[in-house]
Amino acid sequence: MEQFSPNLTILDVGHGQCVVLQDALGIVIFDAGLGATLLEFLQECAITQIDAVIISHADADHISGLLALLSAATVQVRHVYLNSDATKNSDIWEDLRYAIADATARASISVSVELTTSSTQQFTRGDVQIEILYPQPAVAMAGPGGTDLKGRKLTSNSMSAVSRVSYQSVPRLLLTGDLDAVGLENLLETFPSPRSEVLVFPHHGGLPSRANPVEFASLLGQVVQPSLIVFSIGRGKYQTPRPEIVAGIRRVLPGVTIACTQLSAHCSASVPSTDPTHLESIAARGRVSHSCCAGSIRMVLEPSSIRYLNDLQGHQDFIAANAPSALCKRAWRSSSL
Repeated sequence: MEQFSPNLTILDVGHGQCVVLQDALGIVIFDAGLGATLLEFLQECAITQIDAVIISHADADHISGLLALLSAATVQVRHVYLNSDATKNSDIWEDLRYAIADATARASISVSVELTTSSTQQFTRGDVQIEILYPQPAVAMAGPGGTDLKGRKLTSNSMSAVSRVSYQSVPRLLLTGDLDAVGLENLLETFPSPRSEVLVFPHHGGLPSRANPVEFASLLGQVVQPSLIVFSIGRGKYQTPRPEIVAGIRRVLPGVTIACTQLSAHCSASVPSTDPTHLESIAARGRVSHSCCAGSIRMVLEPSSIRYLNDLQGHQDFIAANAPSALCKRAWRSSSL
């Protein structure tokens, strides 16, 4: 019998985040962004049962897809992991609370309202390891609206859970939610070298609160040392990724590959008029509107490396033909940093 190779899919959900892990034991979803892309992907893959949904924080672009999962008749969610957030008074957060109350009353799911470094032991999956690198329990005790142990105010972004997926003990993917500078400093106190081959950059490449974006991006790139950085963005939404963020990355990682799920407005004022030919044949929110850049990114975890199912050369050709001011191709000078 052929051995199953675990795989990860970073879905193009527009402005938001959603990553699906498929391994020999089942399915784990990290965040569940806006729109129907996640459900479309699950239907394409004939997935009807989800072992766990891990939610980094309570922003709508990370949780709204969980509502759709809980209400879908075709999918069963067994467990949800997330942290409480007393500062959230959004309609989507309240709707999710009611949906979880209903699901738990029917005993269809279990919910853990604690997602900290102490939670790692709950994610034992054989050759695939899931670690929760942040927040530490002492930080999580304060929660958004509180302060960390240095007296700094914590926001929902400061409290974004950081997850890392490894295969055969080799770190493959680091997911940082909307982590800001306060959260990053707290993370590094416990994990000073959160290395990973792939980094999904926090906050979609947006500004890290009041911190210097160049210094923030440089520090994160330096400690993670990825070979691929992914920005999960929606074209035209909040002007992400910010040029300062890309400049900071290039300062410490001049050769790193950068991929955006959708075509940033910084890179091209318009979208192509023809259908893309380089995209993986899976659900991607920007496909119909021709807004994809890398689109949904699918990778197979192998003992020695990651094997990408996407047409990587085709993606580079797409950038050359359709992104005349591509951020990932600019020659950033030290004077511009």
